[in-house]
Amino acid sequence: ASVIGREFQVALLESIMDWRDPLGESLQQLKSAELIYEQALLPEPVCVFKHALTQEVAYSSLLIQRRKELHRLVAASIEELYANRLPDFYGALAYHYQLGEEWQRALDYLVRAAESAQRVGGYREQAGLLSNAIAIAERIGQKHRLPKLRASRGVAYARTGRWSEARPELERALAETPKDQIEARAEILLELAALC
Repeated sequence: ASVIGREFQVALLESIMDWRDPLGESLQQLKSAELIYEQALLPEPVCVFKHALTQEVAYSSLLIQRRKELHRLVAASIEELYANRLPDFYGALAYHYQLGEEWQRALDYLVRAAESAQRVGGYREQAGLLSNAIAIAERIGQKHRLPKLRASRGVAYARTGRWSEARPELERALAETPKDQIEARAEILLELAALC
């Protein structure tokens, strides 16, 4: 449960369990000890660690390799359990794949989460997600994705009034965008012009 997060869906926890004891009894013991409490029953049961420190201690007691495995397992379970509403989970999927060191999947979900944040005006969140995406793209050698990611982050910076970061980011995106990608270069130039 601590790998899923401070708040966790009971169905998700059940899907990643590798033991045979009934989950209900274990959760009841944790509730009786006042370590977790039930936050919601609908649309599905959700539990929360009463204190963030409790979740952090439980999480840090796991071996690093085991944590990575569990993060990958959580992400795969989210994809399976919530396949009909994956956009609601793009951020969580990016988080778990990133900590599970499945870099390609983490990158793909970071980009999707950033696009979702941008659609609802969450430009600060978008910039943060794109920063992680850029770091991963650099790490796994996907340099062809960098210009678009940088341009998007530059626009997000501009939308949040971070002008001193927006301009160099857009200039770098322009410099990295191949000359034959005329439309992409024009869009970046328009964004740069809007900063003046």
